[in-house]
Amino acid sequence: MDMRYSSLALLIVMSLGLQGCALWRGKAEAAPAVTAPARAPQAAAVKTTTDQPQSPYAFEAERAGLAVGCQGNASRRPETQLLSRDGVLDTFELSCKDGRRLTVRCDTGMCRVQTGV
Repeated sequence: MDMRYSSLALLIVMSLGLQGCALWRGKAEAAPAVTAPARAPQAAAVKTTTDQPQSPYAFEAERAGLAVGCQGNASRRPETQLLSRDGVLDTFELSCKDGRRLTVRCDTGMCRVQTGV
């Protein structure tokens, strides 16, 4: 090895503070194997299957109930039960926290609380 390169290498090592480095001394050990961090255990998937048919308008029915003051337990949305489904017309029954039961009819997402039913 040319002397000027070894002097330059020594100067670099000294300026970087690598005098005690195992790589510089030629005693490099194998780097420890890097392992992926352990994953947290996954919670079991909860299946929510009901025999009751589903409606894409249930959320809108709940919003219609909230608009007339019907709240569910803990000031949440009222519980909704699909009573009938005829094409794009869905009829729901909402259970309010104060014991009222409202009937809501939805026509392609436009929901109204039925009065006198």
